Amino acid sequence: MMTAAPSMTVPFERGSDVMTVSEVSTRNRSTRRRQRGFTLLEMTIVLAIIGLVIGIAAPIIGDLARSAREKTTNANLDLLDNALLVFAQRNGRLPCPAAPNGAPLGEERATCATAATAEGIIPFRTLGLNEELARDGYGNPYTYAVAWDFTGTTTIGGFCGVVGTTQAATLIVNDGNGASVTTDQVPYILVSHGTNGAGAHITGSTGRFNSADAGNFESENTDADAVFILSGDATDSAPTGTFDDKLRWTSLVELGAKLRSEGCDGSIETQANIDIIEDALVRFLRRNGRLPCPGAPNAPPLGFERASCTTNATRDGIVPFRTLGIPETNSRDGFDRPLTYHIAEPYAALPTSANSIVRFCGVDLAADDATLTINDLNGNAVTPDAVAVVVLSHGPNGFGFYQVPANSRYSVNGGDANEDTNANNSDTFIDGAPVAGGYDDVVNWWTTDTLALLANPGEGCDLRDTTDENMARVEAALVNYVRQNGELPCPARPEDYDPQTSSPMGVAPASCSGNASNADGIVPFRTLGLAQGTAYDGFGRLFTYHVDQDYTDTGDLVAFCVEDNDDIQVTDLNGEDVVDFSDTPIVYTLVSHGQNGYGHYEQGEANKVDPNGGTSFESTNASGNSAFVDSPRLASGANAGYDDETRWQTRDNLAAAAGSPCP
Repeated sequence: MMTAAPSMTVPFERGSDVMTVSEVSTRNRSTRRRQRGFTLLEMTIVLAIIGLVIGIAAPIIGDLARSAREKTTNANLDLLDNALLVFAQRNGRLPCPAAPNGAPLGEERATCATAATAEGIIPFRTLGLNEELARDGYGNPYTYAVAWDFTGTTTIGGFCGVVGTTQAATLIVNDGNGASVTTDQVPYILVSHGTNGAGAHITGSTGRFNSADAGNFESENTDADAVFILSGDATDSAPTGTFDDKLRWTSLVELGAKLRSEGCDGSIETQANIDIIEDALVRFLRRNGRLPCPGAPNAPPLGFERASCTTNATRDGIVPFRTLGIPETNSRDGFDRPLTYHIAEPYAALPTSANSIVRFCGVDLAADDATLTINDLNGNAVTPDAVAVVVLSHGPNGFGFYQVPANSRYSVNGGDANEDTNANNSDTFIDGAPVAGGYDDVVNWWTTDTLALLANPGEGCDLRDTTDENMARVEAALVNYVRQNGELPCPARPEDYDPQTSSPMGVAPASCSGNASNADGIVPFRTLGLAQGTAYDGFGRLFTYHVDQDYTDTGDLVAFCVEDNDDIQVTDLNGEDVVDFSDTPIVYTLVSHGQNGYGHYEQGEANKVDPNGGTSFESTNASGNSAFVDSPRLASGANAGYDDETRWQTRDNLAAAAGSPCP
């Protein structure tokens, strides 16, 4: 019989300890129990905790993601706004949109003068930007739409001068009710198509993302017309959810304020250019003795004066900048539009007279179209003086400006009645303060005297010094003639001048007795041995010379002194005789008909110019009979405006001056 072997304890070394087989077995069982994992209850608890955490965190994470995308969208819009501003400052215009399928992508279109081409993606290459900046936070390209007239200008003034209500001149931003959110022009709009991206361009193609899913309002922002919707509601954009487009736009007024210090108020630049034109007109007047005709708005090259301007239509045009010797830019207003230039006919029809304004100052104010009329907004005359020229800007709204190089005006009847007056080619203009929403023209005008003072400082058109000098020469020559001939010369006839036969003017006829009309004429300068210019006053008009005919055939000074006829009568402004005719008669008169010229003779013409157009005193001096008035210039009273200068001499004084006093 065999007996069981006794159990043995085999020692296992564990460091300095010794484990038995029994201890090892016990430990292994304990380890297996731990490796069996969590119980079902434990797992349920863990999953519940994880779900709770996710449920709490998910909206937060989603909000953070949306916030980050919105921040990116807004940041990029800010950057794009600034890039467009810089481009406009440098180029005087906005860029055209880039085609979504353009190659290379991001270059502006060459032109965009249609609704289809004026909408596209950001021209990021043209603006010098990376493509990623031309996309919103959702990765979609921004839509860029522009009113295309703003892409064709070259200056900031021209940019500010874009006018109109069509898609070419402004885009329209409406709210969800279809009401416009601004009354200002909108040059461009940027659109992010939001989370759903509905309507965003797909680059590399002509398609749009989810365009079929866009609601009515979102579709309005993708249809390439002038209208954009700023806000919508959830019911409009099904099935893609709430309207989520984001629009960025800047009005012309706001953009102009960023482009230059004065913004789109072009008055500063307008006035600066008008000052330059004034200086040029004065220089031209000083050199040529006249003013230039307007330039034709459709005559290449622009800027030369017309050869003549004898009708209302030809007296109106653009500033003749080439003729005046100024740059074209100075002939435009602060909106880069040509200034209108209008002249009274006689001032341009004058013959060129180098370095003399005598004829300019002597323009016959009685002639047709001799002066322009300037009224205020109430129709009242602004000045009684003769106005020679007008230069005007048609203001921010531009109604009536010349659209060069065409011979047409912009919306010539589109303004109010006063603006229409300033654009109808007539000789009447309206000068008044701007009216909100209406009249905004800037009218500058110059009287004859104003221009003359600028061209001839200190004297202007007060040319009495020249008149007095020439009168003194004529009277000295008459004294010498009486000394030599014992009589006065007969007046010369102005109509004797005949350029076809070279008939000389200024020769006294051998006799002037028998007909009273022969006693009145012009100075016989040739007979007196004077230069022809001496027979003219300071305004370039012939003196009237009237003689008592009985003193033209005496033959010697003795007979001259014996003659006692006293046909000529000269009175002062009060109607009193200037001398006692019982003592010594007046034998001649010499008259300058002043600046207004009423009653003067013209070379080659027998009749006087408008002898009854002036005051009653001036009419007396132009009557051709033997009655005359000697009075200072009058600024008030029944004869206000009288400006004749009358010289006369008695028989005894003339004989004494000739060296043979009458006994």
